[in-house]
Amino acid sequence: KDFPDYQFTLVYLAFEEGGYELELTYNYDQAEPYEIGNGYGHIAIGVDDLKATHAAHKAANYEVTDLKGLPGSEPTYY
Repeated sequence: KDFPDYQFTLVYLAFEEGGYELELTYNYDQAEPYEIGNGYGHIAIGVDDLKATHAAHKAANYEVTDLKGLPGSEPTYY
């Protein structure tokens, strides 16, 4: 998925079985190679109802961000 207006491209790698995928991000303006510790990394976990899970985490006083999505799409993460 290419987002030239936002200066990044996403590439997804996955096995056909297993339910796992790896998301790689290419940032257009990254002049130097990333060093261990200065790139962004996270683990994502899918849920059946994103909005309900988000509300439950907020109600439990977890520190969460607002719901977010890729440019031009509905929210899919927080």
